[in-house]
Amino acid sequence: MSTFRRHLEPFTLLLLFCFLLSFPSPLQAAEATLSDIIVTNTQEDLLVFFDIQGCFTREMEEAILNGIPTTFTIVIKLYRTRAVWLDASIASITLEHTIKYDSLKNEFRVMR
Repeated sequence: MSTFRRHLEPFTLLLLFCFLLSFPSPLQAAEATLSDIIVTNTQEDLLVFFDIQGCFTREMEEAILNGIPTTFTIVIKLYRTRAVWLDASIASITLEHTIKYDSLKNEFRVMR
């Protein structure tokens, strides 16, 4: 195999991967927005409360109503802003929740 061809294959795969990532999945989350953000603290902890709107597409809502468990991930990152330097990362937490609809009981179940 020629040197040119050996270097071309990884580049082609990378290009194909980037091309596929540029098309969103039909079940990809909608543009979620946060509202009613409250930041407070106790003696030991920093507490953050917020509401999320617009996090499900119509297709995702239909899938949930058809009983398909759907997992959504919330990533919260806390930064200390600095005027001259780059912002400093203080903390990061990832929350995963799965929602499932039970059509027999006509109820939603959210698991953390």
